[in-house]
Amino acid sequence: MNGVAGAARDAGLSARIAAAALTSWVLPERFWLPVTHAIGCAAAGVGSGPPSLPFDPALAGGDAGAARSIAIERIASGHAARLWGLREYLRPGRNPPIDVAGMAHIESALAAKGGAILWVGRFTWASIITKIGLHQAGCAVTHLSRPTHGFGTSPFAVRRLNPIWTRIEERFLRERLVMEPGSETATLRALRRRLENNGLVSITVGDEGARTVAVPFLDGRLRLATGPMSLAAACGSPLLPVFTVREPTGRFLVGIEATLAVPADGARVGREERIAESYAARLEPWVRRYPGQWLA
Repeated sequence: MNGVAGAARDAGLSARIAAAALTSWVLPERFWLPVTHAIGCAAAGVGSGPPSLPFDPALAGGDAGAARSIAIERIASGHAARLWGLREYLRPGRNPPIDVAGMAHIESALAAKGGAILWVGRFTWASIITKIGLHQAGCAVTHLSRPTHGFGTSPFAVRRLNPIWTRIEERFLRERLVMEPGSETATLRALRRRLENNGLVSITVGDEGARTVAVPFLDGRLRLATGPMSLAAACGSPLLPVFTVREPTGRFLVGIEATLAVPADGARVGREERIAESYAARLEPWVRRYPGQWLA
């Protein structure tokens, strides 16, 4: 029964990907946001409403209607980002309108010959637009990924569906290193070699990892995997926060911020907490300005 249910889920996911791809290839771009907003509103009418984050009430000032709007926008912008990526599958080289701010921080890091770690915040547009924007800016980036990155986490999705998405992203990367189960040590060694050779490494912010740390954020706590912090400390490489959003004008912004201080002294847990607190302080203004694009 579980096998039948899993096959049904995979079939449904495949159908949704096909429908999204067809939409992105056929529907004029000006209609994408209205369509994806309608999808978000439809999701709000199912069950208890659209998925929300524990932080949404604080971002909405305690207004339930505003919190619902934030959650709807999160669904809509997530679907729109998929359409952008899938359009690239058929029509590469469209050069979407992306502004990259803070390139001086990357240039400074590379001038110091220590490479740099781009710590990419989890916003709905980040997966595809960050890579395109950095590529347009002339950056050759090695991106750390997982097999489950893409559309799904089932064995079928990992084997057949996720490569559809990762092949799109790889057009804008120097390389993609995958953290396969059992290969973690080898992958981390490869990342260190890229940094030692003054390369750029991008890692998505997340809460999955061998170690995590939680720090106060808004009305709750933000949990972060400490792997990028440890890599920065071990290699002496700058850890640069990156935030990617879509502006109300329709243009995209890839914001590269100054390096987070990585303390060399004190206990490991204390160092990680200080880095996480610094990151949370950088993150908050972006989340408050673009709450419906943040995925936590």
